[in-house]
Amino acid sequence: MHLRQGLIDETARQMWSATAPRVELDIPLGTSDPLLEQLALAILEILREEPDASSALYVDELVHAMVVRLVRAYTANGRSSRTALENDALDRGEMRRIRDLIEERLAEDLSLEALAAEIGVSPRTLSRVCLKQWGTTVHQYVLSRRVERAKTMLLSTDLAVTAIAFDTGFSSQSHLATAFRRLTGLTPKHYRLIGRS
Repeated sequence: MHLRQGLIDETARQMWSATAPRVELDIPLGTSDPLLEQLALAILEILREEPDASSALYVDELVHAMVVRLVRAYTANGRSSRTALENDALDRGEMRRIRDLIEERLAEDLSLEALAAEIGVSPRTLSRVCLKQWGTTVHQYVLSRRVERAKTMLLSTDLAVTAIAFDTGFSSQSHLATAFRRLTGLTPKHYRLIGRS
């Protein structure tokens, strides 16, 4: 797995409010890091699936978690200071803005970086704050909102399920069906049938 040096440097600057031009990782030969392994396996699992608009957002969050782990565990600053200096609180207006952006752009390919940039925080901060305030990751929140919109469209329109999938940000009808079944226990067609009875 390759992580850009620029991403590592930028993450370290955000974590420490530092201006160091380049972060040096110090990973001893033979190091086994279960957290990094699990994050890498999660990324591989996503890459094996058929591409979906929300996949990129999920991979972004996993990559940022990997970089934060590397910077915190395998740099001199990270080992000497286990506390991040970033502010973990966003005000209600900023959180409302994130929710509004997600709703407005639900059918688009949303990236963690783009959402974070809209309110002027790092992707790492946005991930942490959303998990803390919403109890879920940005990816899971987006996925649940897409399924909710699909539910509304299934009951209020006669659009084909494929059209609804594209209108709600899924890359195909099968991706919608998989996410829909995971969150509701029903297929979109079955949900429509029951809801209109």
